[in-house]
Amino acid sequence: MTLELGTLAYLKWAKDPSGVPPHTAAEGLRTLLAPSEALMAEARRLARVQAAKLLLDDPPLGEAKDILAASTWLASAIGLRTKPRLAAMVLAHCPTPRGSFDLLLRHAIVAPALTHLAADEFTGLLRRLSPWSSLLTWPEAGEEETLFLFVRFLITRADGHRALRAAFAAPLPLTQSAQSLAWRTQVLDRLRQDARGGRDFVLEVYECTSLHHRTSFARQLDVARTVLSSGGESKGQFEWALAFARFWGPLVAIRRADLDAVRSRTALDVHWVIEVGRLFSLAERLTGSV
Repeated sequence: MTLELGTLAYLKWAKDPSGVPPHTAAEGLRTLLAPSEALMAEARRLARVQAAKLLLDDPPLGEAKDILAASTWLASAIGLRTKPRLAAMVLAHCPTPRGSFDLLLRHAIVAPALTHLAADEFTGLLRRLSPWSSLLTWPEAGEEETLFLFVRFLITRADGHRALRAAFAAPLPLTQSAQSLAWRTQVLDRLRQDARGGRDFVLEVYECTSLHHRTSFARQLDVARTVLSSGGESKGQFEWALAFARFWGPLVAIRRADLDAVRSRTALDVHWVIEVGRLFSLAERLTGSV
């Protein structure tokens, strides 16, 4: 299979990922410079599918620039991952994204691969080239401020606000690294201290956890409480439980500072707020602070 065919196969896989990401051969490396119209058409379809998955408008974030051909190189690099030096070289030549569809294409390419690849230098490069993917997992070192500016931009757009609220309110798998929870907590804690509407967004996120994901979060809360009370079976399990408890910290901080602000949110069930507050307090007692 040539590199272009392998890249095309990856784009089709990413639209509805099942099984491991496909591999590709290095034959036809020069085709990266001028991808076929068939490959570009598939890339555009994938970007639109990703926009729909994130509940974004058309055009997303009010901007309709076409994708960069070079953004498909991320798919090529993932297909070449068994040749790490070549894959890294391809990524090293990939420019920064230039618009909303470009950002979405990169996220559609990178996000499903991250669930199959170990966290290493290669996945770090992928994350750096895909801001949506970093934002919805965790940032590489030095990326935090840039991503926080991206957050600020998103919540000023109606569809970006909706997309980020839904994404940050969705439960993560128990097997997911605690880094994702810690990053979400960091973002929400910064926003809740912001007078420019940040606190309202934070409360909306927690409303969504109560309205749409209460059952899943309740199961995770039970697991986290058991782990924190017993010490857990492993360091990783205990770190996850702490990160899960701390995720509710921004909500607890708002409640302690302004109880009426929380009470005014009718979608925030009072019993749920008390339960997550107790878990957070347990983490506080165990660590001295959070």
